[in-house]
Amino acid sequence: MKAYPAHIWRKKNDTWSVEFPDLPGCFSFGSSLLEAKIKAEEALATYLESLDWGCGQNPGHESLSGGCSCTQGKIETELFALT
Repeated sequence: MKAYPAHIWRKKNDTWSVEFPDLPGCFSFGSSLLEAKIKAEEALATYLESLDWGCGQNPGHESLSGGCSCTQGKIETELFALT
């Protein structure tokens, strides 16, 4: 089982954003932290499923730093894993 780091932060408009720095284009959001985490799991599953359909391989995580910057508040890093 691989784990994928996600950056989670609260935006100025009180929504929550989630980005997987090691998976280009894999991101989600929610109106609450719980909703953002649930949608992030769905986005991760869909992203990895789409790789299985194509020629790509499921990437492993490379770092926890990623390219995400946020001026609106604290960025939390969390690991998501699919079983």
